[in-house]
Amino acid sequence: MKTIKTTDNLCQSCGLCINRIRLFDNLSDETQRQIMSYADHERLPKGTLLFSPEDKLHQLIIIRQGKLKLCDYDEAGREYIYDILVDNAVLGEDLIFSDDTIGMYGEALTELHLCRLSRNGLEDLLRQNDQFSLQLIRLLGKRLSDNQATIRLLSIPDSKSRLEQYLVRRCESLGHNMIELSRDTIASAINVSRETVSRKLSEIERDGHIELIGYKKILVKHKEKMKTI
Repeated sequence: MKTIKTTDNLCQSCGLCINRIRLFDNLSDETQRQIMSYADHERLPKGTLLFSPEDKLHQLIIIRQGKLKLCDYDEAGREYIYDILVDNAVLGEDLIFSDDTIGMYGEALTELHLCRLSRNGLEDLLRQNDQFSLQLIRLLGKRLSDNQATIRLLSIPDSKSRLEQYLVRRCESLGHNMIELSRDTIASAINVSRETVSRKLSEIERDGHIELIGYKKILVKHKEKMKTI
């Protein structure tokens, strides 16, 4: 697919494309402008494959707008979805200084607006800015915690409880209670069948904890009542 590179004057002038992102939200305006001076800005069409499992990700990818699917396939061609990244997500902080391959596919589910920070640029920033270095360390700690939470989630034997915890985690990740994912995507993420997801969502709706809006929208109404782990 064709990559369309763009220059975003708003980003260049004040760094607004990163000030809502956790890695950068407590940094000064001057530091944000410095970071943006190192960044490449791109607009990618829907369906673009950003990377494959054998690729090395020597860059920090910031999703300014859009949805990026992280997935892999088994020998039978079945898809396993690790995550759907949305606006203001950051990818690559755990691999940018490593020579390990990324081990999954990254596919644009919508048009994507990205900022990319190269390994060399990030190393310069870390040497020059202690505040940014601490922010990156905190983000790496959060990523480790998230990975451990995913392991706990997938170990829940009851499919309804596993689905409830997935919805809770998704809300916390998004920062709001409206989830827009298909049944197939959710099924792949929590390793159950699509039919099981549909059936258990209906049960959770009858419990009064969620409201199903069409096929892809789920309004989580009582997140705290679904928390069990």
